Amino acid sequence: MATVYFHIPFCKQACFYCDFHFSTVRTAQQEMVDCLLTEWELVHHSIQGERIDSIYFGGGTPSLLSAAQVQILIDAVTKTNEVLFDAEITLEVNPDDLSADYLQSIRAVGVNRLSVGIQSLNDDILRSMNRAHDRRMAVHSILLAQDAGFEDISVDLMFGLPGLTDQEWVSALHFLADRQVPHISAYCLTLEPGTVWHRRVEKRLLVLPEDESSRMQYRLLMDFAKDRGYRHYEVSNLALPGMESEHNSAYWNGSHYLGLGPSAHSFVDGTRWWNVSNNARYMRSIRSGVLPHTQEVLTLSNRHNEYVMTKLRLDTGIDLTEYQSYFGDDFSQSFQNNMRSVPSEWIDLCDNRLKLTPEGRFFADGISASLFVLD
Repeated sequence: MATVYFHIPFCKQACFYCDFHFSTVRTAQQEMVDCLLTEWELVHHSIQGERIDSIYFGGGTPSLLSAAQVQILIDAVTKTNEVLFDAEITLEVNPDDLSADYLQSIRAVGVNRLSVGIQSLNDDILRSMNRAHDRRMAVHSILLAQDAGFEDISVDLMFGLPGLTDQEWVSALHFLADRQVPHISAYCLTLEPGTVWHRRVEKRLLVLPEDESSRMQYRLLMDFAKDRGYRHYEVSNLALPGMESEHNSAYWNGSHYLGLGPSAHSFVDGTRWWNVSNNARYMRSIRSGVLPHTQEVLTLSNRHNEYVMTKLRLDTGIDLTEYQSYFGDDFSQSFQNNMRSVPSEWIDLCDNRLKLTPEGRFFADGISASLFVLD
């Protein structure tokens, strides 16, 4: 089983916290779609014979694509590989792009899941982030999607934001639960170099919340999940039973995936490659029939570290019997030695399975790094 990701590298405007690859110049949008089709022809043999259980349109802002452009890309996949009849086909959308007609048109071409980039329900925060929508549009987008027949809806929210109070954070979560949104992706703000917010913090024009404030909002997120029946199945993802993301779960469980478009990553049979993060260079290379990517074959240590990092993010944790069968005695001994450096209140070992405690989940990346094995 494999998944496919299309990176759509265009946005209306730049959000001040975002460091994903995109361009606000959209004159080459159709040419980009044509190049994605060409790239698929060049790479689909990598997963020849594998069935596809997920197609994901990410970005950037995929909702800038027309329904016809989305259909062309879905059809390209279905022509070369078997796509499961109930495959999850997700389109990331911004609230300001949605209308009843657009939602009906993308549903008609096969999109059955929406990931709505709301980020906040506070108008002042949305303006400070340079988002193109406001609270009213965010609320309306959910109603429009449900009216159009979409049942599988995910909403992105951020916490640890300047100006976000605990009360507003909890209120936003309960607002989504009250409207029966089945999946919530909740991300703590990470300040990335090169972003507008990073520069403003360096110039002391923007003050970030204290770490303890972000940790408190994460605790409130975990409390919310328990209270409202959401499974907190991954560090940043909550779902009502049976509504977990197939696409993201494939990444965390080590399945094969093909990523197409500038900056997209792929992983097949222990080899990873990633495309150049430049629209013009990507298209020039694809037009000439050359894949614009860098490739690496993962060492056993690389595979070990990725396994630890992804499995620990899940609520199921690391099955130590499975771990032993994959990596053997030498890695197991190093792993156990490294475990001694992790505070006991952050990890839980029960029934031969290693999991993060609720407190440890906030420190997932740091805990994983301390368990890595070096070449």
